[in-house]
Amino acid sequence: MRLASRKTGRRARSVIDPEMPVCGIEAEFDLLCDGVRVLPEDFFGGILKVLPDARIPWRGKPVTLPNGCIAYFDRGVIEVATPPIVLAAGAPAISVALLNAGIRWVRNGLDRWQRQNNRVLRLRGFSAHYNFSFVRSRRNSARTLDQLAFTLCHILPFPGILVATNARSRSVGVRPRINRLEVTIDYTVEPVRMAAMAALVFGVLGEAMSWRTYRLAEAERRQLPLLSNFRPRPHTSRNGWLAHIDCFTSNPFNPDTRHIGWQTKAHGVLTIRQISTRIVQHFRGAIKRYSSPSVLRCINEIIERNDGDQAGARGSGHYHDVRGGRSSINQHTKGIETYYARVFCRVTRAERFFHGDRQFVPIRIVDWFAIAVLDQRTRKIETWSLDDIARCYSRLRRPT
Repeated sequence: MRLASRKTGRRARSVIDPEMPVCGIEAEFDLLCDGVRVLPEDFFGGILKVLPDARIPWRGKPVTLPNGCIAYFDRGVIEVATPPIVLAAGAPAISVALLNAGIRWVRNGLDRWQRQNNRVLRLRGFSAHYNFSFVRSRRNSARTLDQLAFTLCHILPFPGILVATNARSRSVGVRPRINRLEVTIDYTVEPVRMAAMAALVFGVLGEAMSWRTYRLAEAERRQLPLLSNFRPRPHTSRNGWLAHIDCFTSNPFNPDTRHIGWQTKAHGVLTIRQISTRIVQHFRGAIKRYSSPSVLRCINEIIERNDGDQAGARGSGHYHDVRGGRSSINQHTKGIETYYARVFCRVTRAERFFHGDRQFVPIRIVDWFAIAVLDQRTRKIETWSLDDIARCYSRLRRPT
C-alpha cells in the first residue's frame, strides 16, 4: 500500500494514491420542499431516510450506491460522486453515465419519501467538481499542486465558461486536494455538455501535469493566450484559486458580452471564443485522447462555432427537477474500463476477501481511494487501498 500521513487539524489522515491515473465527477444539489429551499441535514436528519437500502457509511455520513457512486449531505446540499474511473479513452462519458445513474437513485429515494409524506421535493443543480489524480512523486519546488492550480485558473475559465456555465454563473475554480486536482464549476444539466467539460478538464490537466514546471511562466512560454491584468483570488472553500466574476474587467458569463475583445499578454485583443479556440487547439491531442466522438463533436460545436448560452440557467425551472438516469451518451461507453467502480461495488456489498491466511471484510470508505477493513480474526481495523483490495478479490481483471 502507498500510505502517507497528513495532519488535518488535530487528526492525522491516511492518504493512498491510486496506482493508475484516475478521474471522477461530483455534483451538488440544493433541495427544495414545496418550493422552499431546505437544508437536507436538518430536514431529513440523515441520508438513510432517503436511501434506506444504501450500504457502508463513509465516516458515518455518506453512503454508497449500487453502481459504486457515493451520496451524502454536505453543508446544506445533497452531493453525488462517482467512484474513481480509470483514465482512458471514454472516461468522461462513463463518469457522466455513472453520475447520472447515481443521481437517479437519489431522485428515486426522494420520490418515495414525497409520496409517503404528500410533499413535493425538487433538486436544483448547484455545482460540479471534476477530479483528476496526481502522482505525488512528480512534485518538486517547481511542480507543486498549488502552482498548477494557480496556472490552470488562468487557462481553464474561458473554455469552461463556454462549455459549462450560464448567464447566472459567477466563477470557475481549481483546488489542490492532497493527491488530486479539483476543478469547480456550475452543474451542467445536459449530459453531453458535462462530458465535454470533463474531457476538456481531463485533457488540459493531463497534459499540464507533464510540464517541466507548473509556474505561470511555463504557460506563457507555450504561447497560451493569457489575459492581461487578471489574477484569480483565493477559493472560497478549502485551498485553491477562483476565477470569479470580480476578477474580470467585464462579465464573461453574460452571453451578450462574449463578442467584446479581451487584452491578452502575447496575442493582442481576442474574443472569448478566439481565446477558447486557441486553448482547445493547444490541448487538442490530450482532449481527443479521452473523448468519444459525440463528446468531441460537442466541444467543437461549442468552442469553434460558439453556440451560445446553455439551456437552463441556474435558478430557472429547468434546474429545479434534476432526475439523472440513463443518458444519451451511454451508447459510447461500451467497453470503457470501470475497474475501480467494480471494486467499489464489491466493497459496497461488504464482500470478504483473503490475504494469506487472514480474512477481511470492508466496513467503510475512508477517502477517495482508501477503505477501512476489519480483520476477522484479530478484530483490528486497517486502512487498505482499492488496488490492494482488488488484488485480493478473485476474477477481477486489472486493465493493462
